[in-house]
Amino acid sequence: MTVGPGAAQSVRYWLNDVDGERDWDLVLNFKIPETGIRCGDSELSLTAGTFDGAEISGTDSIRTVGCKPGKSDSEHRGKLEKKQRDRDDGGPGKARAFY
Repeated sequence: MTVGPGAAQSVRYWLNDVDGERDWDLVLNFKIPETGIRCGDSELSLTAGTFDGAEISGTDSIRTVGCKPGKSDSEHRGKLEKKQRDRDDGGPGKARAFY
């Protein structure tokens, strides 16, 4: 399973009833810098394979936060990488996708 133009792989997953519909939702964590998401991006794609080998994919809208359009990608990447290191060290927040 990969997400984004960077084809990032999930670093963690679990099942939880995220939307209150009384069924299991797959919750995925990704390292944001590895996804290739850039400030101002408005959609994100996920690609995965089924147990019988078929490829599936989907795209949905996203809203990037905590960055300012017009700054260079390297400036944003440095901040994202620091935030990701903080998260990996047990800090608050995770990048999540709900399906």
